[in-house]
Amino acid sequence: MPKLTYRAARQIERAIPPARFQTYKQATVGLVEAAQLYLWNIQASSAVTELTGIVEVLLRDTIDMRLRQWNAALGGHEDWIVNPAPTILQHLVRPNVPASWQPRNDSDLYPRWWEKKALDNYAKPHPGSRSVRSVPPTHDDLVASLNFGSWTSILPSPNAGPRNKRVEIWNSALSSGFHGVRHEAVYRYAHELRWMRNRAAHLRPMLDINRLWSTHRYAIRLLRSMDTDFAQIIAGQATLPT
Repeated sequence: MPKLTYRAARQIERAIPPARFQTYKQATVGLVEAAQLYLWNIQASSAVTELTGIVEVLLRDTIDMRLRQWNAALGGHEDWIVNPAPTILQHLVRPNVPASWQPRNDSDLYPRWWEKKALDNYAKPHPGSRSVRSVPPTHDDLVASLNFGSWTSILPSPNAGPRNKRVEIWNSALSSGFHGVRHEAVYRYAHELRWMRNRAAHLRPMLDINRLWSTHRYAIRLLRSMDTDFAQIIAGQATLPT
């Protein structure tokens, strides 16, 4: 990164809200250094977003493939989001609609259904456009439209008991997609990466170097548990360590 001039640093300071820029001034010894650190933070955020985005894609596809197989084996369909078999999976992705809920029309879906969440994201119009997608989504479209939080929410927490629904889903379906790690580790890695991804997306300060190293380490460990060869490629390409 080329060194900034004092004039450029002043322009950056004027452009950034004082409360936000104060973080970088407190971490450095001068205005130029603070502005330089702010630009460095943009690069660090970009590196975090790049790496966690790769993890999110592989995580959702790994979970999806295992749930497709499991749901079909239980007499349902591969499209488990719309047609979950009447099992513990149904209680999570398509819970019963309470009698107190009143739909606005016959086609309105219950907000807690994963199908509803995915459809809302899938149908969002492009900025500046009022039109929505008219092509019905495929199962793959729905999977891609669910956010990172949906996928981390299906993972059992470290303190979940053996009769917990998420533990049962892990033992019956998901565990075969993650090799050499326990569900406690997968939960920790995924939730930490999601938290860092959200911070990076809003350009929050990335000044904790130990946390950045942990982000890289957790990402590669989680990728390796799902696909060793792919993890090796990403570990060599990731810009976060530098």
